Amino acid sequence: MVVPGERRVAIQSLLPAAGALIGGDRVDVHGRWPPGAVTGVRVNGHGGAVDGQGAFLVADVPLHAGVNTLELELTLASGEVERRRWVVASGHLPVRWVEATLRVDSVLFIYPTEAATVHRADEREVVTAEPSWTGHFAFRLLDSGGGEVFRAGLPGSEPAIYEHVSCPPWDNRQVRFAFPDLSGAARLEILDDAARRLVLLPL
Repeated sequence: MVVPGERRVAIQSLLPAAGALIGGDRVDVHGRWPPGAVTGVRVNGHGGAVDGQGAFLVADVPLHAGVNTLELELTLASGEVERRRWVVASGHLPVRWVEATLRVDSVLFIYPTEAATVHRADEREVVTAEPSWTGHFAFRLLDSGGGEVFRAGLPGSEPAIYEHVSCPPWDNRQVRFAFPDLSGAARLEILDDAARRLVLLPL
């Protein structure tokens, strides 16, 4: 999710999620933030409603076939405007597949040393079912200026640390996952569960 400038509003929930595959040509965007934090909301120029409990809804936002960028525009109680962007798809989603090896050498009470090696990221596909993006590690796509254009969980990844107690060592764990094939994405970054970079791959 792209957040130009400082985040002033802690959004507690937001749907549809980044990377969601929508079945139709319209979508309702809804979520929640702390009551009183926001006085107005728009998505891609379409106005919505905010209630006194912090819930909001922008209904029937049009989508075109393929990849769509949703831009959420928040008018804060101070009068400032904050924008957040994320990617969803309608009907189909072009993706690229990545194969990588994650190595974590964890020792009790010591943060692990970690590394990731990407073996290939050239296989392309168009999917009509939403990929699984659930995991404790994360990946994100960056544009040429370093701005984030997409972020999701890394499938199959588990926590590296539990309250300073190491989990069983990962030794050459193989992962294979899809990421959206976005025209503005220049690099793929893999992060551990403490948001530390493991690898940065040019696309």
